[in-house]
Amino acid sequence: MTKSNWRTVVVGVILALPGCSLRAPANPNTDPGIPLDDLAPASASGYRWPKHGLTVSVDPQGCNLLPSEVLGAAAESLGIWEGLVDLRFVLVPVGSQADITVQFGAIGGYYGVAAYPGPLEPSVTVRLSNAIPWTSGLRDRGEPPADLVTVLAHEVGHAIGLAHTGQDNLMATYYTGSHREFRADVAGIAIGLYGPSLAR
Repeated sequence: MTKSNWRTVVVGVILALPGCSLRAPANPNTDPGIPLDDLAPASASGYRWPKHGLTVSVDPQGCNLLPSEVLGAAAESLGIWEGLVDLRFVLVPVGSQADITVQFGAIGGYYGVAAYPGPLEPSVTVRLSNAIPWTSGLRDRGEPPADLVTVLAHEVGHAIGLAHTGQDNLMATYYTGSHREFRADVAGIAIGLYGPSLAR
């Protein structure tokens, strides 16, 4: 695995877009995870959505959880961002035109992958692994079952323009278990992109 943050994603046509992913631990007993890149300080991808209302389609097919659990975890993960920045997410039915589409599928050893938003892209796809067991409950370690709320919120962070940070927060380089909090620099960059949450 190279330490590149370029991902090929399909959005109507195949384009090379910058993106990030959250790697599964190689050996959860001895290795907290394998970083895709070495971005230690919080940073933005250089892109942001030009609007504050985003539609999200979540297809639960391929996940071990019940569809209602997947949608509940999605709502909670989106609510984490709505509580921090001036973004509003609206869940739309599967198959609808959406700004962010969430799907489960084969993605190698990753928990999830996502592209950054870009000026030429009408939408971003977040892909979550269908090969690992998921839970909607809190986890204090990085091995499966993985916390769907944490991983989805992390990938949505990329989908709204944030890059990886160090450890012990939602945008950490490694998955080490459940996180619902942000480092101050991550919060500052996210608020700089979209403004503070109006729900605060």
